[in-house]
Amino acid sequence: MKIWLKLVASAEAGLKKYNFILFMKKRKTTFIILIILAAITLIIIGVLIWLIKSQPITHSFLLDENGEKITQESNNIQKETPKTQTLTPAEKEQQKIDSYQGPSAGISLTAQKWSFVPNTITVKKGEKVIIQATSADVPHGLAIPAFQIRERIEPNTTTTIEFIADKAGEFDFFSHVYSGPEYRQMRGKLIVK
Repeated sequence: MKIWLKLVASAEAGLKKYNFILFMKKRKTTFIILIILAAITLIIIGVLIWLIKSQPITHSFLLDENGEKITQESNNIQKETPKTQTLTPAEKEQQKIDSYQGPSAGISLTAQKWSFVPNTITVKKGEKVIIQATSADVPHGLAIPAFQIRERIEPNTTTTIEFIADKAGEFDFFSHVYSGPEYRQMRGKLIVK
């Protein structure tokens, strides 16, 4: 009988040991599955963040000389056009550019990660400024708030930007389109003498 009890006791101990090993194997499998799921989740989150950040940031508003937003309220839309049509300031500016007969300054400007070439442009007051802007790599922007310029510059195309330099002084220009982590360093100076 003692032998029988010893055999039963050793069998129970072996069974407990075997159950513990199975329990630990199940825990390892569960742990590995959790790690794999966490890794997949992190990869998906990383891809989503990359997709969101790779989209260019554009805004549909103009900036004044100080870089502040100029909003335009369109609540009072008239259905009938009056016989003496008044032009908006933007239409007046475009009409002034189109009818300009004086000297003009043609400038080639290249936008590239993360600079403008040239980064200083000098023109004479009263000149019609024609900037032929191209991008060497990815989409960029050119904003000159003092002259209400805000244009997108695409790669492999030339964007023509025209305005009359009717104010003397030094004016900053910059890229307003996200092109990478250092796009805010894309700055330059327009000098109107």
